[in-house]
Amino acid sequence: MTDLQQLGPEEPYREMFTVEGEPEEAREARRCILEASRAGFVLFDYKTNASLFSEFNQRNHVMLMSPFSDLVQESIGEYTIQLSLYALMLEDIGINVLGRRIVWLKDDGTFETFALPDVSGRLRNCL
Repeated sequence: MTDLQQLGPEEPYREMFTVEGEPEEAREARRCILEASRAGFVLFDYKTNASLFSEFNQRNHVMLMSPFSDLVQESIGEYTIQLSLYALMLEDIGINVLGRRIVWLKDDGTFETFALPDVSGRLRNCL
């Protein structure tokens, strides 16, 4: 059992949701967030790449190495592994991860959001 697990379900978050000198309303809002977060979190990562996809690699079936050989070798495939690694670390300290999302911030000021698959099981087998 880790030190964080011994503290109980809300203790790992206490520092994250406490700011000295803040008004009571802000503390109450943080407590509400904590209560809502007990079901779990969705991980978001914001990216500013020129492109998340490689048309060449998609066309030519250039894939990542096993056990991720179902993912095209392109930024979105690599981010799938990255966010699953973050999820593993959070789950290991008792935080439930409900999903993984990439928010692609484009040069023209727009954005797109992509839900990523969970490859945590395969990743854990590699580690």
